[in-house]
Amino acid sequence: MHSSYWTIEYWRIALVLFIAVLGGMLSGYWQVSLTVSLIGYIAWLLFKLHQLENWLKKGAKVQHFPDNNGLWESITQQIYGMQKKSAHRKSHMSRLLK
Repeated sequence: MHSSYWTIEYWRIALVLFIAVLGGMLSGYWQVSLTVSLIGYIAWLLFKLHQLENWLKKGAKVQHFPDNNGLWESITQQIYGMQKKSAHRKSHMSRLLK
Protein backbone atom coordinates (compact mmCIF):
# COMPACT_ATOMS: atom_id res chain seq x y z
CA MET A 1 0.00 0.00 0.00
CA HIS A 2 1.30 3.43 -0.89
CA SER A 3 2.64 5.41 2.09
CA SER A 4 0.90 8.65 1.00
CA TYR A 5 -2.43 6.98 1.71
CA TRP A 6 -1.36 6.48 5.30
CA THR A 7 -0.01 10.02 5.46
CA ILE A 8 -3.45 11.36 4.57
CA GLU A 9 -5.02 9.28 7.33
CA TYR A 10 -2.45 10.47 9.87
CA TRP A 11 -3.23 14.07 8.95
CA ARG A 12 -6.94 13.42 9.37
CA ILE A 13 -6.41 12.01 12.84
CA ALA A 14 -4.14 14.94 13.71
CA LEU A 15 -6.86 17.34 12.53
CA VAL A 16 -9.47 15.60 14.67
CA LEU A 17 -7.19 15.80 17.71
CA PHE A 18 -6.41 19.47 16.97
CA ILE A 19 -10.13 20.24 16.82
CA ALA A 20 -10.63 18.36 20.09
CA VAL A 21 -7.83 20.32 21.80
CA LEU A 22 -9.08 23.63 20.41
CA GLY A 23 -12.62 22.86 21.50
CA GLY A 24 -11.38 21.82 24.93
CA MET A 25 -9.37 25.02 25.31
CA LEU A 26 -12.27 27.22 24.24
CA SER A 27 -14.97 25.49 26.23
CA GLY A 28 -13.09 24.00 29.14
CA TYR A 29 -14.83 20.67 28.56
CA TRP A 30 -11.98 18.47 27.36
CA GLN A 31 -13.77 15.16 27.54
CA VAL A 32 -16.84 16.44 25.72
CA SER A 33 -14.68 18.05 23.05
CA LEU A 34 -12.66 14.86 22.52
CA THR A 35 -15.81 12.72 22.49
CA VAL A 36 -17.61 14.93 19.98
CA SER A 37 -14.52 15.10 17.73
CA LEU A 38 -14.05 11.33 17.77
CA ILE A 39 -17.76 10.70 17.16
CA GLY A 40 -17.53 13.04 14.16
CA TYR A 41 -14.53 11.12 12.81
CA ILE A 42 -16.26 7.77 13.33
CA ALA A 43 -19.38 9.11 11.59
CA TRP A 44 -17.23 10.20 8.64
CA LEU A 45 -15.64 6.71 8.48
CA LEU A 46 -19.09 5.10 8.53
CA PHE A 47 -20.20 7.41 5.71
CA LYS A 48 -17.18 6.32 3.62
CA LEU A 49 -17.97 2.68 4.41
CA HIS A 50 -21.55 3.28 3.27
CA GLN A 51 -20.27 4.79 0.00
CA LEU A 52 -18.05 1.76 -0.55
CA GLU A 53 -20.94 -0.62 0.11
CA ASN A 54 -23.19 1.23 -2.36
CA TRP A 55 -20.45 1.14 -4.99
CA LEU A 56 -20.08 -2.62 -4.51
CA LYS A 57 -23.86 -3.12 -4.72
CA LYS A 58 -23.88 -1.25 -8.04
CA GLY A 59 -21.36 -3.70 -9.45
CA ALA A 60 -18.17 -1.79 -8.59
CA LYS A 61 -18.06 -0.13 -11.98
CA VAL A 62 -15.57 2.61 -12.73
CA GLN A 63 -18.43 4.96 -13.72
CA HIS A 64 -19.75 4.83 -10.15
CA PHE A 65 -16.33 5.11 -8.49
CA PRO A 66 -16.88 6.71 -5.06
CA ASP A 67 -15.24 10.06 -4.34
CA ASN A 68 -12.46 8.91 -2.03
CA ASN A 69 -8.91 9.65 -1.06
CA GLY A 70 -6.48 8.21 1.43
CA LEU A 71 -6.93 4.59 2.45
CA TRP A 72 -10.48 4.52 1.08
CA GLU A 73 -9.14 5.29 -2.40
CA SER A 74 -6.55 2.54 -2.05
CA ILE A 75 -9.17 0.00 -0.95
CA THR A 76 -11.48 0.98 -3.82
CA GLN A 77 -8.68 0.71 -6.37
CA GLN A 78 -7.63 -2.70 -5.04
CA ILE A 79 -11.19 -4.03 -5.24
CA TYR A 80 -11.56 -2.71 -8.79
CA GLY A 81 -8.20 -4.22 -9.77
CA MET A 82 -9.18 -7.63 -8.38
CA GLN A 83 -12.46 -7.42 -10.24
CA LYS A 84 -10.68 -6.67 -13.52
CA LYS A 85 -8.28 -9.59 -12.96
CA SER A 86 -11.22 -11.90 -12.26
CA ALA A 87 -13.02 -10.80 -15.42
CA HIS A 88 -9.83 -11.34 -17.43
CA ARG A 89 -9.41 -14.84 -15.96
CA LYS A 90 -13.04 -15.72 -16.74
CA SER A 91 -12.61 -14.50 -20.30
CA HIS A 92 -9.39 -16.46 -20.68
CA MET A 93 -11.00 -19.64 -19.27
CA SER A 94 -13.98 -19.20 -21.58
CA ARG A 95 -11.67 -18.91 -24.61
CA LEU A 96 -9.78 -22.03 -23.49
CA LEU A 97 -12.98 -24.02 -23.11
CA LYS A 98 -14.15 -23.06 -26.60
